[in-house]
Amino acid sequence: MDLERTFQNIEYFQMHSTKESLKRILKAFSNYETSVGYVQGMNFIAAVLLFHAGEVAAFWLLCALMDTYKLKMVLSSGLPGLPGHEERLERLGREELPKLFEHFDKMYVTLNLFSTDWIISIFMNFIPIELTHVYLGLFFEHSWDAFDHVAISILKFYEKDLMKLNDAGDIVGQIK
Repeated sequence: MDLERTFQNIEYFQMHSTKESLKRILKAFSNYETSVGYVQGMNFIAAVLLFHAGEVAAFWLLCALMDTYKLKMVLSSGLPGLPGHEERLERLGREELPKLFEHFDKMYVTLNLFSTDWIISIFMNFIPIELTHVYLGLFFEHSWDAFDHVAISILKFYEKDLMKLNDAGDIVGQIK
C-alpha cells in the first residue's frame, strides 16, 4: 500500500493516526472485495474519502464507488472497464475539441498517456484536496458524466498551451 506517498505535502496525511486509519480502510476493502483487492491509486481515493468523511464512512463510500459507480470494473485485474472510459473520453474530446485532438494525432499523443491515471484515481490525486468534496458530490450525483465533464474542462483549460507544444512528452507533461 502506498501510504507514505499519499498526499505527502498535506500534514493531515503525515499523522500516524491518519496513516493507520487509511491502512485499515484499504485492508478492510481488500478483504471485503477480493476480486479487486488493493490497486495502486486506490490510496488516493480512500484518503480523500477519509479526509472528508471519517474512517467508517470512507470505507462504505469506497464500496459504493466500486459497486454503484462501477469503479470495480476499472480497477479489477486486467482493468476491464478502463477501455470503455477511454473510448468515451476520446469521442467526447474529438467532438468538443477537434483541433486539439488533431494536434494530438500529429504529435502521436494518445489519450491513454494521461487519461489512465485520471480514470483509475477518478481525479482524486489531481484535484486540490480542498475541492475534492465538490467534485465527489458531483460524481456521486452524476456518476461518470461528472468525470467526463471535468476531463474535457481540463483539456479546454490547457488547449491553447497544448497547441503550442510540438513534443509529445511536453504535451503529456503539461496535462499530467
